[in-house]
Amino acid sequence: MGNKSSIRRKRTTSAERLQILETFRLSGLTQKEFARQNGIGLSTFYAWMGKSRRRDAAPVFIAAPNLFASAARAPFRFTFSSGLSLEVHSGFLPQELASILQAAQAV
Repeated sequence: MGNKSSIRRKRTTSAERLQILETFRLSGLTQKEFARQNGIGLSTFYAWMGKSRRRDAAPVFIAAPNLFASAARAPFRFTFSSGLSLEVHSGFLPQELASILQAAQAV
């Protein structure tokens, strides 16, 4: 069997990784140079950079029309004791609706 190295690498916390990445951004070095100078495996450093980019990415908002809005807004139906039935669809101003209801009660 192959001889495995008994060197244990120190695990870094997320706070330490963020600090290392900030140091890198300010260093002016390439990723390869920075990783080598700081004893970080290049693939490990790339993984840290990728996670940092995904975490920092702003969520994207896409406005989409509500295709179910018309189906969800059923008309209001008022039935008066006189038997008169009034159906009102959305879009009326409260003052307009109040005037219509008063006129309907008078009938």
